[in-house]
Amino acid sequence: MLRIYTEHLESYFCYYQKWILKNIVLLPFVQAMVRLLNDEDILVGFIGQLISRKGIEDFIETSYIIHKKYKNCRFVVVGSSVDSPFFKNKILPLCNLYKLKDHSIFTGFKEDTRSYFSAIDIFVNPSIKEPFAMVNLEAMATERPIIATNAGGNVESIIDV
Repeated sequence: MLRIYTEHLESYFCYYQKWILKNIVLLPFVQAMVRLLNDEDILVGFIGQLISRKGIEDFIETSYIIHKKYKNCRFVVVGSSVDSPFFKNKILPLCNLYKLKDHSIFTGFKEDTRSYFSAIDIFVNPSIKEPFAMVNLEAMATERPIIATNAGGNVESIIDV
């Protein structure tokens, strides 16, 4: 599954090149991202709980693979607390292993995710098991392209083009 997921994300980069800050209002999150981004950067985002069944480990591993080839790619993860045991024991070690610290930002839990959806260029839903992901509908509402796994409700809510 990771190979297919990586290929989809990588193929999307071949023709999706734009600067996120040209078309949106500078919300507080975006202002914080200015330090991380430049004119050619693409921001790929994951928004959801930081638990294994949401595929966050695959997102981190794929981020590494993509960033090796596309240096203008940056990643944002909006989800559970960065103080949680799962983050400290699973996600942080992966980020350190793949040296993603300078290319990623972890926001922790956010009640209102609209500004994050507005800021990202590509939304990724790497869920392994997902009955129906409302997060896909939120990404659609902000007209963000979605790359998702072939799991559960993702198949029913996303058209493969």
